[in-house]
Amino acid sequence: MTNPIAHHDVIIVGAGLSGIGAAYYMKHKSPTALDFVVLESRDKTGGTWSFFNYPGFRNDSTMYTFAYPWHPWRHPESLVTGDKINAYLNEILDKFSLRQHILLNNPVSQCEFSSATGLWTVSTPSGPRTCRYLICASGYYSYAHPYMPDFPGRSEYKGELYHAQEYPKGLPFKGRKVAVIGSGATAITMVPALVEGGAEHTTMIQRSPTYIVPLPAKENFSSLLPRVLGWFAGGPHIALRWMHLVQGYFFYFLCVFFPAMMKKTIYGWSWGSLKAFSKGGVHNPADPHFAPTYNPWEQRLCVCPDFDFYKAAGNKKMDMVTGHIEKFTADGIKVKGRDKVVEADLVVVATGLTLLPVGGIKLALDGKPVEVSGTMLYKGFAPDGIPNCALAVGYLNSSWTLKANLTFG
Repeated sequence: MTNPIAHHDVIIVGAGLSGIGAAYYMKHKSPTALDFVVLESRDKTGGTWSFFNYPGFRNDSTMYTFAYPWHPWRHPESLVTGDKINAYLNEILDKFSLRQHILLNNPVSQCEFSSATGLWTVSTPSGPRTCRYLICASGYYSYAHPYMPDFPGRSEYKGELYHAQEYPKGLPFKGRKVAVIGSGATAITMVPALVEGGAEHTTMIQRSPTYIVPLPAKENFSSLLPRVLGWFAGGPHIALRWMHLVQGYFFYFLCVFFPAMMKKTIYGWSWGSLKAFSKGGVHNPADPHFAPTYNPWEQRLCVCPDFDFYKAAGNKKMDMVTGHIEKFTADGIKVKGRDKVVEADLVVVATGLTLLPVGGIKLALDGKPVEVSGTMLYKGFAPDGIPNCALAVGYLNSSWTLKANLTFG
């Protein structure tokens, strides 16, 4: 005798930032009582924030906008490490009784919609489940396969090499020569942690520079503006959220409509910061290392708390190399146009992620496969031609949760 197929009103795929937010709205804001379940492929919740282990791993959006509006961030730290974000998410799971709805170690392989029944059938290791509505909150990148370029001579390298996504938890780097390949948020986050954490020498190798904007690591709750605005907004934490939202959108507006001015402004910040934090002269000059060829926000902009990256760049134990990698050698990395090999006994590759829509789940409609990448998203969340389905996709130029909250709220 076969077991009956479990049925739910809603199935949420993924127990990360978006999935937890969707679960909250299903349980506490739905006008009718809904039966829902969250299917998580891993053995823990938290998504990205319980996954990465590289040194210094943190967010690059302020927590006052990154946190959910229904559970505001109540700490002075604005840019925090991944473990604190994961603790925040676990606090939510317990406070709002969401953990009981999550099934761990249940990766979803296929979802098929039947027009005849109006139901989705979701395939999992624990057996098939059906639902009326499917929410794909599985993120946008592959957890199993990071983007690793095919570097010439890589097999000749005798040191340790890891992609940042696969950096082993607790791997020691103190007293070692470390090379970080990349110039995105991961590299900008990791390099200060390596320098401050006691690496013998850190070299950041970047193909092209990025814009790096300093932000305060903490907010002063007792300052006048949050206190005054808090009277109208419902408290200083809500006031700070609105302040950060307005500041972020205003900065983005300036970058888009006045790119030449902002390019010059950010370059000036970089030049001035390097002068301020470099002892004995600037050895990592703003040009070429902080002079992108594109305009601000044509690619994602990076932030650093309390000038930590500029402090690292001013340290003699940190060098920046801008150029294309020619090849790996036994002892390090050869960069085109540079005679000296970058010596390293540990190389961390921070070259980005492998995009994977809907977590690689196979979607089908009445037996016919559906390719999500070929569909339009209505209002940024509902794929055209796929009934009763929503995708959680965050912003690129602001906190991910802002868009996820609009989607499910």
